[in-house]
Amino acid sequence: LSSIPALLCASSEYLKAHGRPKTVADLGSHKWVCFKQGPQKLTFSKDKQLFDVTTKGPIRTNNCAARTAFVLAGQGLGRLPEYDAKDKIEKGLLEIVLPEYNLGTIDLYGVYAEGATSSIKNRLLIDFLKFSFQNNN
Repeated sequence: LSSIPALLCASSEYLKAHGRPKTVADLGSHKWVCFKQGPQKLTFSKDKQLFDVTTKGPIRTNNCAARTAFVLAGQGLGRLPEYDAKDKIEKGLLEIVLPEYNLGTIDLYGVYAEGATSSIKNRLLIDFLKFSFQNNN
């Protein structure tokens, strides 16, 4: 349906307790709230250069909302979808870490049963979701 920008975030409490990473190299010594099904290596980019970071931490989840909640609770750094983090950043609950680096995007898919797109209602819903995500990013 869409590709959502990803942000590296942490809570103020986590950063006070563990220090704010100043470079990508600093990220290896931090705890992470990891995406269970994704790669344990994240690729950052800046000025056409790529930097790989291996994430490690005791918390792994396959749910974005849960990952955001753990990051909010000060359990580590997290790669979060912009739609989940944006309002929390604006409220001062989360901070973007290393904002000068790009973390790529998180792909958002619609999953439906075989043949579901032949229904006008389902096709309209899918088209509406695509349109909404494209115009909000």
